[in-house]
Amino acid sequence: MSAAVRAYVDYRFSPGGGSLRADTVATAWREPEAVRQSIPGYSDEADRCDLRIYERYGRFPGLSGPFRTLVAYQAHNLDPGFYARFYRPSP
Repeated sequence: MSAAVRAYVDYRFSPGGGSLRADTVATAWREPEAVRQSIPGYSDEADRCDLRIYERYGRFPGLSGPFRTLVAYQAHNLDPGFYARFYRPSP
């Protein structure tokens, strides 16, 4: 199972196809490559937590747990200078 977790994480961060590193033009970021490269990888501790969940329950959660609902909120910065600096102009 450890190899499966590592393979999944490696795929997510792979340069050409992972969802966190994929080349795509479908983004609002002005400098998408810089943003993609600034996304930190998962720590070894996070990988170990995944394995502990599997060892205890025999599966991985299918949906986000309750603690994730707090992470799902999006903050909005109403500073126009922020958007002018980091986002492409809207069409």
